[in-house]
Amino acid sequence: MNLYNRRSITKAMGYFLLAIASGCTATNSASVTTSSPASTATTATNAPAKSQNTAKAKVIRIGVSKFGAMLNALREKGTLEKSLSALGVSLEWKEFIAGPQLMEALAVGTIDLTYTGEPPPIFAQANGTPVVYLANEKLGVASVAVLVPKDSDIKGVADLKGKRVAISKATNSQYIVIRALETVGLTFNDITPVYLTPSDGRIAFEGGKVDAWSTWDPFQAAAEQALGAKILFDGKGFLPNTGYYLSTKSFADNNAETIAVILKQVEEINDWAAKNPRAVAELLSPKYGVSVEVLEIVEKRREHGFQPIDEKVIAEQQRIADVFLKEKVLPKPVIVKEAIWKPKS
Repeated sequence: MNLYNRRSITKAMGYFLLAIASGCTATNSASVTTSSPASTATTATNAPAKSQNTAKAKVIRIGVSKFGAMLNALREKGTLEKSLSALGVSLEWKEFIAGPQLMEALAVGTIDLTYTGEPPPIFAQANGTPVVYLANEKLGVASVAVLVPKDSDIKGVADLKGKRVAISKATNSQYIVIRALETVGLTFNDITPVYLTPSDGRIAFEGGKVDAWSTWDPFQAAAEQALGAKILFDGKGFLPNTGYYLSTKSFADNNAETIAVILKQVEEINDWAAKNPRAVAELLSPKYGVSVEVLEIVEKRREHGFQPIDEKVIAEQQRIADVFLKEKVLPKPVIVKEAIWKPKS
């Protein structure tokens, strides 16, 4: 325990006691970066890794996408590797397209910990994955939106009736469309959803193959800047737009100390990012292949606020699950509270 000062110990225990609790065609391919106290190498794998959830891990595999800016910032800074090496734990980073693919990787044991928006863990829980929520951070309602071309005649939500809308299935991009349609007396059946990954959504949107595109940052900001895309509506009034740090129950139970170190680092990077949006943009620009200017817009309009998960957050997540169930998108009911991680005493 000498790794932590008194404040850190208190916070880590707080995470333990309170913690729990961004489709697409699945892919088993991921870019992998392995970091250990002695060496760093980059390789690629096409086969799912064997699950290591039954014992304390010497290697932790963290799945990331462009949605998880704070994990990506930690990756670029390299500070997490140093902290974990003190525990004798090495680190692998694995890249995936978005939340649904990350949840599939978690389910088959390719990764041990990850970060997504609200819907993916709900669908994972419904599909039987023993996912647990570790902590959350607020992203802000402006960081997810439905976009239309700059010359579009779509002026309001009601104008989406009969239109082709690019959506990433089982993500917050689908959820805000469902909720927005409800406000004008329409249902999801009144549009033609075109299920695409974020990258393919951009291609379809730019090529005029869809009438609107529901997406999130940094894809949202990039389309605004490069294409002059207009925001039809964002997440305001429809969802809190929360990001979740996730694992499986067995891995979390057997690696509580490692998780505490990771969450402490995530909290610290959140505090730094909130005060340094330009620096975050400069750090992530080469990795994302997105301009510093676009990423600075992303960082300035998002919120920062890492915290253990409380009853309010659980209730918000349950509401999202219930809406998906009502729309017959979720295959069966889930009780989010059952996915609260309660570390062994």
